[in-house]
Amino acid sequence: MAKTTLKKESVKKINLAQEPVGYVLEGRFKGFVTSEPFKILNEKTGEITEKSLKSIIMEDDKGERFAAIADKGLQSAIQDSMVTEGTWIKAVKLEKASIGRGRTMNQYDLYAEAK
Repeated sequence: MAKTTLKKESVKKINLAQEPVGYVLEGRFKGFVTSEPFKILNEKTGEITEKSLKSIIMEDDKGERFAAIADKGLQSAIQDSMVTEGTWIKAVKLEKASIGRGRTMNQYDLYAEAK
C-alpha cells in the first residue's frame, strides 16, 4: 500500500471577544461554519431559546487552519465587502459601535488582497 501524506486539518481556536481593540486577524478566508444549535436560559425572563454560533475559518501562510467565533460585526464586514472564499484578508478590530437601546457591536476594518 502506498504511503499517503497527511496534512493537519484541526484548527486552533481564537476568542475574538477577549482580544483588544487593534487586534489583527489575518489569513486566507476559507468560509464560515455554523455550530449545532444549543439552548440557553434568559436569566431575566426565564425563557429558553435556541442559538447557534457562526465561526470563521482561516488559514495562515503555513497552511495551518484557525477559527474564531464570528461576531455580527465581523460577519457584516466580510459579507458587506463581498470577500470570496480563498481571498487573503486582514481584519482589524475597532472600537465598538452603538446600535441603539444600549447595545453595541464590534466593528472591523477589512483589507483584502487585490485581484
